[in-house]
Amino acid sequence: MDFSPFNDYLLATCSQDCSIKLWDLPEGGLTEDITNAFLTLPMQERRIETVLFHPAADNILASTVFKSIQIWDVSTGQEKLAWEAHNDQLLGISWKQDGSLLASTSKDKTIKIWDPRNPSNSPPVTGGHNNHKDSKVCWLGNEDLLLSSGFDAGRQSELCIWDPRNLGCSLASQSLGTATSALMPFYDPDTKMLFVASKGATTVLYMEVTDKQPYLTSNATYMGTAQQRGIAMVPKRALNVMSCEVNRLLQLTQNAILPLSYEVPRRSHREFASELFPDTPGNVSAMTVDEWFDGQNKEVAKISLDPSKRQSVIKSTKTQGGSDSTSVDVKSESSSAPETNPSIPANKPPVNQNLTPNSVVPDNKPNLQGAAASGESGMVRKSSGKTFVAAKSSKFRHAKGSHRHASTYITNIRNMGNIIFGECDGFHANIARAAVPFAGPGGQIGVFELDKPGRQPESEIPAVHNKSMIQDFRWDPFNNCRLVVAGENCRINVFDLPKGGLEDSLDEPTFYLLGHQEKIHFLLFHPLTRDLMLSAALDLTIRIWNLQAREEVMTLKGHTDQISAAAWSLDGTRIATLCKDKILRIYDPRQSDTPTKEVSGVNPGRCGRIVWVCQDKCLLVSGFNSNGQRKISVYGLTDLSKPLHEVEFDVSPSILIPYYDEDTNVVFLSGKGESMIYIVEVSAQQPYIFDCSNFKLNSIYQAVSFLPKNVCVVKDVEFARAVVLTKMNIEPISFTVPRVKMEYFQDDIFPDTKVRWESNLSCDQWLNGQNSQHRTIPLCPEGMKPLSSVPKSAPAPKKYESHRELERKTDEQKKEELLRAMVGKLGNREDEPLPQEEFEGVDDDEWDD
Repeated sequence: MDFSPFNDYLLATCSQDCSIKLWDLPEGGLTEDITNAFLTLPMQERRIETVLFHPAADNILASTVFKSIQIWDVSTGQEKLAWEAHNDQLLGISWKQDGSLLASTSKDKTIKIWDPRNPSNSPPVTGGHNNHKDSKVCWLGNEDLLLSSGFDAGRQSELCIWDPRNLGCSLASQSLGTATSALMPFYDPDTKMLFVASKGATTVLYMEVTDKQPYLTSNATYMGTAQQRGIAMVPKRALNVMSCEVNRLLQLTQNAILPLSYEVPRRSHREFASELFPDTPGNVSAMTVDEWFDGQNKEVAKISLDPSKRQSVIKSTKTQGGSDSTSVDVKSESSSAPETNPSIPANKPPVNQNLTPNSVVPDNKPNLQGAAASGESGMVRKSSGKTFVAAKSSKFRHAKGSHRHASTYITNIRNMGNIIFGECDGFHANIARAAVPFAGPGGQIGVFELDKPGRQPESEIPAVHNKSMIQDFRWDPFNNCRLVVAGENCRINVFDLPKGGLEDSLDEPTFYLLGHQEKIHFLLFHPLTRDLMLSAALDLTIRIWNLQAREEVMTLKGHTDQISAAAWSLDGTRIATLCKDKILRIYDPRQSDTPTKEVSGVNPGRCGRIVWVCQDKCLLVSGFNSNGQRKISVYGLTDLSKPLHEVEFDVSPSILIPYYDEDTNVVFLSGKGESMIYIVEVSAQQPYIFDCSNFKLNSIYQAVSFLPKNVCVVKDVEFARAVVLTKMNIEPISFTVPRVKMEYFQDDIFPDTKVRWESNLSCDQWLNGQNSQHRTIPLCPEGMKPLSSVPKSAPAPKKYESHRELERKTDEQKKEELLRAMVGKLGNREDEPLPQEEFEGVDDDEWDD
C-alpha cells in the first residue's frame, strides 16, 4: 500500500484478489469500517506485489505484477504503460525523486534502471545480490546513487550502493548479519538519514549516507522489545519542528503502533532551527499526468517547515474525472507565533548523527532516547500544560548501575516459586537477610543471610512454613528478624526469626491476626511507627493492626471494587489508595474511616502502584494506558483531577514497581521477568519528571528489593543499592554517579539522610494523634572534605594547538623584531643628550706644549 504524496487522504492498496483499490479516507479518521473503495482498477491475472505513487506528478501510480511493471492514470482509471521488466518475479521498485527514472529489483538477481516513458530501451543489467531471496531498492533522492538491500551468497543480509550510470559493480556494500526477511530502507534526502529495518526483528538501524567513500556510516541502533510487523516514515510536514524533531518512524508490532522520534537537542526551543530543517518538497504536484507523459520533468516546489510560514492544507475534494481539488489556506508571515504541530507521542531511540552544525543525540532515552528505545525501550512524554519551560537536567542523568563482585552472590537457589500475585512484589530484603517464596504446597518462604554468600545446597534449605498459599509478605522495617506473611486463608502470620538466622525450618508463627473475611492482597508497614501495619483484602476494606497488642485498631471503608495498591504518606499521617473502580482515595485514618478526598478517572489499568513523592506534595502512580503501554503519572496533591505529567514506556504485562529515594527524589522502576531498571527523577516543579540513564542487567530478573541508605559506600558516590532475584541467584547491584573529584564528599547529592531503620513512635502514641519525623544523620565519611568547601580552581592554561603552524620568518624579520624588542625595553631616547655631550672640554691654554 502507499499514500499519495499530494493527498494525505488518498490510499492505494493491492492484495491477493489481484486488484488495486484506491480509498478516500475521511478527514477526521476512520470511525467505522469502509467497504467500498473510491476507485477499483481493472483486475489482473496474477497477484499484484507493489504499488507506488509518482513523486512529482499527480495521479500516476506504478505497480508490479509478477514480471511486469504497469503505469496507471488514477484520474481515469486506465493503464497507460506496461512492459515485462525481468525474467522472474519483481520484488521492489523505486522512483527517482524527480520521477524521471524507475529502479526495479527481481528474483533473477538483477537490478534495472528504466525510463518508464520509453521502456523499449532495455537498460543495462547489474549483478544484483547473489541470492534469489527477497530484496528491496531505494533511490537516494535526486542523487545518482541507488541503494539496494538483499542477501549475499552466504545468506547474510547486506546493503549495496550503486551508481546508476555505471552498473557494473557496487560502489560499496555492508553486511548486516543474518535476518529473517529483507531489510526495508527508508531515506530522508533532506538530512541524508537512512533507516533500515526488517520484519520480525526488534531493531531499527540508523545510518548516514554520503556521496563519497565510505557512502554508508552506521550511527546508532534502536533496540525494542516487540517484534515489528512493518515500518513507515512520517512526512516531514507532520514533524514537531519546534522540538527539533528531524525524523519520525512508526513501528507496527503485534498489537500496537510505536512512534520512534529522532530529535536534535537544543538549549532553547523558542526559535525555529532553520539549519536543521532545509526547505522540503511540498504537497503540491509539479506536473499533471499529461505533462509527465509528454516528456516533461519537474521537481516539486519546496516549502519551509517554519511554523510561521506554514500552509494549512484542507482535505482534497474529488472533481469530475477523479482529479483532486486542494484548498490551501496560507498563513500570513506576520503571525509569528509558532503553531502547535499535531505530534504523535514518540519514543526516543539512541541516535548519533553528524548533522551540521550539531549532532543528533537521544532526547531521553525510549530511547526513553526512541522505543521504544528505548528499549530497550524509549519513553513517551505527555505534558498537560503548554507553558514554555527552560531546559533543566537531573544530577542523576548519568547514573550508572553495576553488579557487585560475584563473591557477594547467593547462588544455586532451587525450587523458587513462580506464581506471584500482581499486588505482591515477589521478593523482599532488609539489611541482613532476604526472603524468597518457594514453589510447592504449604506456602514456604526461604530466608537467606546476605552476609553468608555462596552456593546453596540442593535441598533442605531452612524455610518459613505459612501453611497456606502466600498472598504477600513483608519484613518489619524496624526489626530485621520479623517477617509478616499474608495467606490465602485470610490469616496474617507473624514470624520472629532467630538473630543469627534460620538453622531449621520454622513451622509455627509467633502469633497470627484474624479479621479479614476475604483473601488478603497486600501488607504495608507504617514508615515511622513500630508495630503498626495495614492490610487490604477482597472484602474491600483496609485494616490497620497493632502488632504489639496483636489486635486490629481500625477499619477503613469506602471502596467499591478490588483495592490494587496503597501507600502511607512520608510523614505517616495519610494513606492513598488505588482501586479498580478508577477512583483515587486519600484517607486520614485517625480522623475518619472514610476517604477525605476522592478523585475519579485515575485508571492504572490491570493493576497499579502508588507512592508519595516530593515531601508529600505529589503522588506518583504507575499503571497502564488504554493501549497496554506501561506509564507513570505525577499528580499534584492540590489538584488530583488530571496528572501534571506522564511518561509512557513499552508494552509489557508486568507492572512497573516504583521505589522512591526521598533523599535524591529518584524513582527506580522495576518489573518482573525483565532485564531493565528505569530511573527517573521527580520534582514538584516543571517539568516534573527528569529522564536518567537506565540500567540493563546481565540477565532477566524476577524481582528487585532496595536496601537502606546506610549500606551505600559514599566514597564511591553510591547513592542506592539493591538486591536482585534472578532465576537461581540473589545478586547485589549498585547505583553510582560518575564524578571527577571523587576524593571529596559529594554533598550536593548526599544530604543528611533520615534514619528510616529506626522508629520514632509507638502504636499508642500514633493512635493518640502524635506525629514525628525521622532524625537525620550526615553521610560524610570521616576525613573527607565536602565538595562545596573546595575553592574553585582557576581555568586550565590554554593548550598548545599543533594544527596552528608558526609563521616562517626571514633573518631580516627576526633582526628587526629583536631590535624593536630592545628599543621597547630600553625606551626611546632620541631626544635625550648623550652623556659625553654634557662633559666640559679643556681650554687650549691648558694643554701642555
